[in-house]
Amino acid sequence: MQIELPKIFQPLFAPSRYKASYGGRGSAKSHSFAQALLARGAQTPLRILCCRELQHSVKDSVKQLLDDKIRDCGLGFFYESTLSEIRGKNGTLFLFAGLRSNPESIKSTEGIDIAWVEEASSVSRRSLDFLIPTIRAPNSEIWFTWNPDSEFDPVDMMFRGQQPPPDSIIIPSSFADNPFFPEVLKKEMEYDKSLDLGKYKHIWLGEYADSQDGKLYTDAILEYQKQFLQEGIKSGDWTIFRQYSSKNRYAIGADVSEGVGLDSSTAYVIDFTNGEIVAEFVSNKIEPDLFAYELRNYAMIYGNCLVAVERNSCGLTTVSKLNELGVRQYYEEEKESGRDQPTKRLGWRTTSRSKPLMCFELKDALNEKLLKINSNPLYKELKTYDPGDLRMTHFDPEQTRHWDRVMALAIAWQMRDKVAPVFHSTPPPPPPKNRYSLF
Repeated sequence: MQIELPKIFQPLFAPSRYKASYGGRGSAKSHSFAQALLARGAQTPLRILCCRELQHSVKDSVKQLLDDKIRDCGLGFFYESTLSEIRGKNGTLFLFAGLRSNPESIKSTEGIDIAWVEEASSVSRRSLDFLIPTIRAPNSEIWFTWNPDSEFDPVDMMFRGQQPPPDSIIIPSSFADNPFFPEVLKKEMEYDKSLDLGKYKHIWLGEYADSQDGKLYTDAILEYQKQFLQEGIKSGDWTIFRQYSSKNRYAIGADVSEGVGLDSSTAYVIDFTNGEIVAEFVSNKIEPDLFAYELRNYAMIYGNCLVAVERNSCGLTTVSKLNELGVRQYYEEEKESGRDQPTKRLGWRTTSRSKPLMCFELKDALNEKLLKINSNPLYKELKTYDPGDLRMTHFDPEQTRHWDRVMALAIAWQMRDKVAPVFHSTPPPPPPKNRYSLF
């Protein structure tokens, strides 16, 4: 067995409830954690759970990394790797699961000795609150590795906040701590350093993404919003920050996904009387037609308000279903056609022309303090929004899936001049009860 770890990761073999390592690319965090777990599993029978926030199949897990390390460390004689797990001759077992994707399978797994959470920056507070008490075997440990994204990520607040949990080993790391840093990565690192210092600091030094240069929604613009951030009240996939008022007027903006986990269907309800975001919907599992029911229900709750849905791709299904459901107000794009009357098309169309416009108008609204951001996840997404996303020169789900909140808010803000100035003197009727409704 040949296990070679950078000196900085030697504490992984010391007993401790929590072991956390954060830093940039090339720091050997994941490789070192994988080797340490394989070494410990070869010495002592252990049940090891490898997890991340979303894992729809074992291909999404760190299993391939562990398989590679079994080969590299000469442990093929000891470990047997199947399609879904890795077993050692002494009874050691590696299991793989998603915290949000399959929580029930984690809950039913008994006697976990070590849980390793990879890509921990994407793990929600809810998932942490679920995982930590689940790993309760005597002397059990929970390990975390991540590349920092924002100071507001739950894992960063947990280990880099004012009071990290007791019995924690916390290891900051970068490529400078890795004596095995390969030449090919060194060339990439030097290129990024010369081209984009902000990107270099985030990707290679592990600084927060919201400390990069060239952001669209800068720290100076968003500082004002910190006073409004709150948890809100959960109702299914909705988070409610403020209840309906008959004196105010509202609109909903929505960005639609396919409901297969790559990105999320997202919606925001804005109170245009004071610019406050009063409700947020986020789900990566809901299908486009069922999303229409959610939008219909909350449009009714907020005074039969205007609904604007991006009609790109699968959004057309949502828009069509809203029309079928008889929603009283939904956004229609008017386009000059050379006829007496302009043509109308259901829904909002995001294009290479409209996207920069809507994002920069959102920036102006934030800069002029016309909006009040209540949602912590939205605040984080605004801070880390990549201006390169404006170009729409290609579609890469892995790169664009993180901006669903920004797009939904930008669409909602476009409705500011289209909200009918008709106030309701009585509360709106309750939404109809059906199997697609939360009510």
